[in-house]
Amino acid sequence: MPQFDPTVFSSQIFWLFIFFAILMIYTVFVSVPRLKQLLEERWQKTEGYRIEAERLEAEKDSTLYEVESSLNSMRRKAHDIIAATLNDVDKDLSERKKSMVTLLKHQVEATELAIAEEQEQALSDIKKHTQIITHDIVKKLLPMAGKQAESDIERLLNDKLNIKVSHGA
Repeated sequence: MPQFDPTVFSSQIFWLFIFFAILMIYTVFVSVPRLKQLLEERWQKTEGYRIEAERLEAEKDSTLYEVESSLNSMRRKAHDIIAATLNDVDKDLSERKKSMVTLLKHQVEATELAIAEEQEQALSDIKKHTQIITHDIVKKLLPMAGKQAESDIERLLNDKLNIKVSHGA
């Protein structure tokens, strides 16, 4: 084997140093900068993604807070509007109820007054007719009693029934 021949060792070592030096120069000046640039780009991308993710996370949190705030605000406004509407409806209902009660009271009073007047008129008519009928009965039963009996009957009926007798009925 020619590699193990001691006469070619010096040339092999020479070429070994040459190629090692070329490889080192290539590695230091070409491969390492490329790898460094690639790693730097990856770092910047991942760091950019991380920064962008943090920014988006913060934006999401602030947007979520704003949405929740506006939802709570809208809920409060809706609750206030509903409460105000219910109060207005209650007031309106109360006013209508009061006016209806007042109207019904007036109608009941008017009806009671009309009934009382009708009752008074009916009693007056009954008393009047009773007096006339009684007067006629007494005249038929006591035809000879004359004017004195008629005046006594009228006085008695007037005292008991409080009705004036009219003879023309």
